[in-house]
Amino acid sequence: MSKPSPGPYELATTCLRLQPDTSIEPLHVDDTFWPRLMSGALGTFHHEYLVTTFGYDKNWPNWEMHPNGDEIVLLLDGRTTMVLEVDAKLAWVRSLETTEAARVAVARSAADIDRIHAAGKIAVLIGFQNAYALGTDVDLVDRYVAAGVRVFAFNHAGNNAFADSSRPSVPGDEPHGGLSALGREAVRRLNDRGVVIDVSQLTPRGVMQTLELSRAPVIASHSAVRALVDETRSLSDAELDAIAAKGGVVHVPPFNTYIAPRPPEFVAALGELRVQHGLPREFHGVLDDANRLTGAARGEYTTAALAAVPRADLDDYLDHIDYVVKRIGIDHVGIGTDFDHGAGIIGYRDASEAHNLTRALLARGYSAADIAKIWSGNFMRVLRAAEAAAR
Repeated sequence: MSKPSPGPYELATTCLRLQPDTSIEPLHVDDTFWPRLMSGALGTFHHEYLVTTFGYDKNWPNWEMHPNGDEIVLLLDGRTTMVLEVDAKLAWVRSLETTEAARVAVARSAADIDRIHAAGKIAVLIGFQNAYALGTDVDLVDRYVAAGVRVFAFNHAGNNAFADSSRPSVPGDEPHGGLSALGREAVRRLNDRGVVIDVSQLTPRGVMQTLELSRAPVIASHSAVRALVDETRSLSDAELDAIAAKGGVVHVPPFNTYIAPRPPEFVAALGELRVQHGLPREFHGVLDDANRLTGAARGEYTTAALAAVPRADLDDYLDHIDYVVKRIGIDHVGIGTDFDHGAGIIGYRDASEAHNLTRALLARGYSAADIAKIWSGNFMRVLRAAEAAAR
């Protein structure tokens, strides 16, 4: 099917959330990247930007087994090594202004995004994920904000000194009861500096505490609906309601394991696979308890479990969008792709298929104004509100 003709609904944005793994480069920009990105472009953009997220991917101790089975040894003390890695990723993101100067500029504000777009370039808005790399040094928050970070998320997989993760190493482990004292101080500093706080992958208590403390709206940059698929890292109705009450936005990711329906036969088959690997039959997350396995066993389980998940399509994805809209309103939903960390579904595998999503939204009855909010308007509103709350 061909791309739809330009129309008023195409005042929308290809907004990508790019989460790196443990490699230094957050995404691989080669001769095919920009054509793939721009082939998803929808006519004349209202805004056009990438939210490029860097940080530390897993909360590994100083010596462990990488999930792919390879042995890794951190040669320096763990935190120092992680800071070096984070710094390298940040330097790479900022280097885009040189290596891709004709196409890219780094934005530090909503006004920058408008200016860069008006110049015909892509605005890169830098985000940070996983405070594990910060150790217990809250001053590093200030350092990374000064270096250009404008979106900040406390967690990835595993708890850290700032906050508990919805994906802890041991299911149910929540040593801080949400945010720690460091996390609470970080919320204050992020508000003071006009940074958007991202609550994706926090525990429910962490989400609620962040909302209570923050002077500005927050986002969930890549969170699906738990009422539709019972994943611990997705958001409950209570969390959706609270984010909207604060004026925030929930960005739904086209991530297969979080949005694919789970028929009884899949639940039974995955439960049996888990038992075969010595894991509890019951699960919420497909990869729950996988970190208890070591070496090749972990990789084997992970590969088999992910392969067993039914394949989601655009209808499944839009069911989550629809749910958020019906629950908390069109002003509180957005797109958060996570393409560089495993996302991609039938019909929306990467940025080049963004037009499929716009077409599908139109087919479900969303208006041009609705779609502009979903793709960019809602996030830009939160960014401006965060800037206004700065001291």
